[in-house]
Amino acid sequence: MAVKLFEEETAEFVNISELPIDMIKPNPYQQRKYFDFYSLNRLTESIKKYGVLQPITVRVINGKSYELIAGERRLRASKAAGLKTIPVVFIDADEEESSVISFIENLQRKNIDYIEEAQGFKSFIDDFGMSIEEISLKMGVSQSLIRRRLKILEFSEDELSLIRENKLDEQYITAVLKIPDREIRMITVKDIIEQDMTVKKAEDYVEKILFCMRFGNHGQKVKSSFNDMKLFTNSIKQSVDAVRNAGIPAYYDIIETADSYQITIKIINNSYNEVEIVCE
Repeated sequence: MAVKLFEEETAEFVNISELPIDMIKPNPYQQRKYFDFYSLNRLTESIKKYGVLQPITVRVINGKSYELIAGERRLRASKAAGLKTIPVVFIDADEEESSVISFIENLQRKNIDYIEEAQGFKSFIDDFGMSIEEISLKMGVSQSLIRRRLKILEFSEDELSLIRENKLDEQYITAVLKIPDREIRMITVKDIIEQDMTVKKAEDYVEKILFCMRFGNHGQKVKSSFNDMKLFTNSIKQSVDAVRNAGIPAYYDIIETADSYQITIKIINNSYNEVEIVCE
């Protein structure tokens, strides 16, 4: 059965057909990988009562098979509701166009998280050879946002899974990505999760780590355990001495306890205000 739906944006009628659900193949470039069980269950119950109110979008492949472009949740919920057919709108699109349309729909509906968004941008680069500028034009998003998202993928799949499972907002990850050392970054993420830090506390924590790393010995990695504290504290002393030699009043204090070191650096600025920096 085919019906016509009036499309307000184009002021035209669009043909809608019913297709057997089993004949529709999933979109291989679907960026959305995680579906909320409760949300999907609510949609399933709604479809049982009212049917599918908005058609899914598909394309014809080689004149004999159908591939989903947009409407993954509706398709899954319809299967769960026991439907045999589903209303569809056909679009003439190649593989790249299909991927772009699917991604844009997810962006507009806010159906994907920032990690899936980053993976989507990367797939356009890897699978279709798009540049960041091309992605920006097609998606209507800034190049700087795309670059920020792509940087997130410096984390491994296991690390990204940990971030997603603990529902860390992008603000946390943006702060952590300032740390150049990958191993320290992951230690920091785990500390943020274990200590249930707020975004502000996490940002301050990262700045403290960056400060301590800058005082390390020739780019030496600074682990949370600080394996060679003597070398580290010597570097602190040398740095403070260099500040003193430049004519700036500076002092440091190192307090050692059974399981930690507290390093306090005090610098007097020109306004006679005291600036105190503490590394623990």
